[in-house]
Amino acid sequence: MEEAEAEMRAALEVQTRLLGPEHPNVLQSHTNLGILLRRLERYGEAEAEARIALEGRTRVLGTAHPETAISREILASVLRYQGRNDEADRVVG
Repeated sequence: MEEAEAEMRAALEVQTRLLGPEHPNVLQSHTNLGILLRRLERYGEAEAEARIALEGRTRVLGTAHPETAISREILASVLRYQGRNDEADRVVG
């Protein structure tokens, strides 16, 4: 899985440089990296990626967009893995 992480990070760097940090593809890549990091039990890093995706999608797509809702759920799941259930509940509202 470490090889997958390296590839994802390399792709994310190129996408960010070419498309800009708030392009939907870049935000999806942050989401995907966050999911991978959660699976690797690197919750702090997973949380950071999930927050980047959620904040970007909220700005670009708005709070009611389905992709924004997905980002909220992913962040909440990372928080729950860390035992931060109250905070997770606030994220999903």
